Amino acid sequence: TTTTSAALQVLVLPVAAHAHRSERNGKHIGRAVRRRVTALWNAELRQLLPQQQQQQRRVFFLDYEQDLLDPGYVLKPVYNADYTHMNSAFLPSVERALANCACNQDLL
Repeated sequence: TTTTSAALQVLVLPVAAHAHRSERNGKHIGRAVRRRVTALWNAELRQLLPQQQQQQRRVFFLDYEQDLLDPGYVLKPVYNADYTHMNSAFLPSVERALANCACNQDLL
């Protein structure tokens, strides 16, 4: 009899900061709140999912958040696609985070 075991790992990406937009339409307060909440959320993920290898760990945080940020916790314009989505320019940051991650590279 042959036994096989499935290997599973989960790669968690940080939540991207909100892009800079004009303050004219009155939505800047909500955006500032979302930026603070996003920073707190990513800090919590960073604490819960440390980078170092732990036995039997299957969940990994790909911590590239700082690559994305301008001062004020604002998404750098180079990553902004349409003020809601990021473009593919952030992929090199993901690749670096994968290389530095303790995940099983053979499962990617």
